[in-house]
Parts: sequence; structure tokens; C-alpha cells
Amino acid sequence: MSTYRISRLAAHAGIPTTTLRYYEKEGLVPAARTPGGYRLYTDADAERVRFIAAAKHLGLSLGRIRDLLGVWDGGMCRSLLADADADREELRGGGVTVRLPAVHAARLAELVVAEQECCPFLGFGLTFDGSHVALTVRAPEGVEPLVAALFDREPAATEEPRHRC
Repeated sequence: MSTYRISRLAAHAGIPTTTLRYYEKEGLVPAARTPGGYRLYTDADAERVRFIAAAKHLGLSLGRIRDLLGVWDGGMCRSLLADADADREELRGGGVTVRLPAVHAARLAELVVAEQECCPFLGFGLTFDGSHVALTVRAPEGVEPLVAALFDREPAATEEPRHRC
């Protein structure tokens, strides 16, 4: 795992250092500190900054982004998918379909309602097929990183960070 000082992370993410300081002040991107007081960031922090940048690019307010980060940090989607032994399929044109045992439908519906309130630009569909339920999330162009961040497995420490908008 790499560590970055503020100037390196800013350059890596393509944003000014003042923006990183502002994100820290707003509680969006916490920074560790060296004994000398320099900010230190990890690969996970870099991924978080790219997630924020993608959400800002979509016109989301910092309040909405904070809500999304809560979902991301809590791993609600990932934990549901892991607990349910879900199958995942990428969709052409942006989006994902996740197939889970139907016993998880109530939890899934709660998640869909929360996500729809937060991200009305996403399209959600639930389809019941025997003992399974399929959740389809459609994303307009440029939103794929948000869907990936919510539904993907956690990146391995050796993976390169995925490109964000």
C-alpha cells in the first residue's frame, strides 16, 4: 500500500491541494499525520477522492456525497452481496445486475429505497424469479464509477486504482 503526502495525492487525483484540505475540514477525507504534522494519505484515500470527484462531476452536493460515502464506508452493498453469495453481471451501457437468494429481498428493497432517494439519476429494478431476486441498477454515462464503488468487491491492495470521471 502506498502513502501520499497532500501534494502527491492532489496531483494523482487531479485536484488542487486546497480542495483536499477543504474535504478534510468537511470530514470527507480524513488524513493521518506524520510526527512533523504532514498529512498522509493511502491508496484507499486516493480512491475516496476519485469517488468524490466523480460525484461532484455529476453535480451532487457535498451533503449527498457525504451520504454516499456513508454507504460506501459501511459497505452496505458489498456486505449484502458477500452475505448472500450473490452473482454479479456488468451491463452494456453502464450498470450492473446482481442476483441473490430471494430471502434477501426485504434488505435489498430497503437499500434500493435509500439509494433512490440519494441518487435519483440511477435506475433500479427488482425481478423475482423463483427462489432468487435480481437487482438491476442502470447508470447514465459517467456514473459507472459510483455504481462500481457501491457494488464492487473491495479492491485488493495490489490493484491499481480504477479511473474515475
